[in-house]
Amino acid sequence: MPLPRRISRAAYLVTLSAAAAAAACAAPSTPDDRSATPAGTTTIAAGSVTVVAGDGAIEIRNGTERPIFTFAVERTTATLIDWAPCLPLPNVRCAGGVDAGQTLHVPYQSINGYDPGEKEAIVYWWTPVSDAAGNWRAENMQSAVVKL
Repeated sequence: MPLPRRISRAAYLVTLSAAAAAAACAAPSTPDDRSATPAGTTTIAAGSVTVVAGDGAIEIRNGTERPIFTFAVERTTATLIDWAPCLPLPNVRCAGGVDAGQTLHVPYQSINGYDPGEKEAIVYWWTPVSDAAGNWRAENMQSAVVKL
């Protein structure tokens, strides 16, 4: 039995979108010019971020070359909230910043949505990047689920 016309058309559009996305991903990226880094360098930071829970706190180690910002939230609470990464804008104070090579300790009581007995949290981290005009954005957003 043939599919209804509207489903066939939708499947066709999905196929076209997938092909366009594959073509876009195949294009090589070029370094961009950012005021947060020397001109002509990329925004990729070598190294890694390690997230470990224990002794009533989450330890976030920034092993990258650049500062990161973090956000810790209890796992169930994460499904209920709509948040945006904090960026160093005028008159904005971002908590959870970790300089390159530094470690941040987040007590369980400071995890957003945490109540005693919670089992998991999600820790998000990102790199703040500014363009030449001073417009900030979050790049390299990543996360890890941590057993508390």
